[in-house]
Formats: sequence, structure tokens, C-alpha cells
Amino acid sequence: MMTSVAEAVQALGGEILEHAYHPESFGSWWFTFTWGTRGSSDARMVFDGRERQLLLQHGLAHSQILWSDVRQQVVASEDVLAAAKALLEWHRHRSQ
Repeated sequence: MMTSVAEAVQALGGEILEHAYHPESFGSWWFTFTWGTRGSSDARMVFDGRERQLLLQHGLAHSQILWSDVRQQVVASEDVLAAAKALLEWHRHRSQ
């Protein structure tokens, strides 16, 4: 699934900066990405596999440590990819 989400980021003109996958945590994953120059609009998408929650966050003051929640939603297993793509498209249009 992360490969498909990464392809969606790339198709929208973004670049993944960091990522992690945690199979021991119910398949949880996260990645940090940007639409422009590094640091200008870094964001992070987090999927909590246990809670089935998808979260989109913005970096605060160009910090890789402090994140502010932008949107979140609980999704069914079969809807995670579609929900992630929709959040990415929403964020891309909002960031322009």
C-alpha cells in the first residue's frame, strides 16, 4: 500500500522525504513529503493500523519534530488507499 501512496504523491508532483512501516503495529506507517523545495511545505501522512485512522499533518515552523493536525479520518481497511489519495489531492490543491 505504501508504494501506491508514494506513486500518488509523485503523480501529484510531490516528493517523499522520509518514511517508515511498522508491521508489528497492525501495519501502521507514515511518510513525510513536500510539494516544493524541502522545508517550504513539508507535511506528514500517518496511518494508525490499530485505530484505522489516517492523519494529515503540517510541519510547524519548518520543524521535523513539531506537527499540527490538518485532517483526520477513520477508514475501513479496503478504503485506506482511496482515502490517502483523496487527502493528498486535497492537500496539494490547498498548498498551491
